[in-house]
Amino acid sequence: MQLWLLLALALTVQEGVTTIALLYKAFQLHYSLLLITILWLVVTLLQIWLGYLFGTYVKKKAAGSKFDLWVERQAKRLEASIHKSGEKFALAVFSNTISPALGAFFAAWLDLSFGNVLLYSFIGDLLWYLSTLATVFGFSKLYAGYLGNTNLGLLILVAILVLYFGARAFLKKK
Repeated sequence: MQLWLLLALALTVQEGVTTIALLYKAFQLHYSLLLITILWLVVTLLQIWLGYLFGTYVKKKAAGSKFDLWVERQAKRLEASIHKSGEKFALAVFSNTISPALGAFFAAWLDLSFGNVLLYSFIGDLLWYLSTLATVFGFSKLYAGYLGNTNLGLLILVAILVLYFGARAFLKKK
């Protein structure tokens, strides 16, 4: 039970070395990849939802403050330099490199719907999760032994579908 709590915390904080070490230990102890992925999915969706909720709350409460004006200026600068498609891409990159919660928090200042924030934050974090799993398994071990595993095969299929439909939505002209 303690390892599950540590995994949930590591997947929330997303510090690379700790997460990789805990996932490696969990797989050594034969924890289910499917259950770990479900835990990641719940943690990620909760982070995005709470981050966006908190961002909209702070945006309303801090309206007109120095922080609000600074974030608003940065959002306008971002929008002016990379437009809507670029905002979505930036959100995915930010969620991948920093945290989906922080990405969703700052996305409250962008002119994006919650659905777009959820989709692009999720895509960014999915790329982080898959790269973390690839590191844990090692590319050769992933290719040789785990690709036939139904759980991992299903995860890779879902990841490819999410990326495909996300890219279609991202590239769709308005």
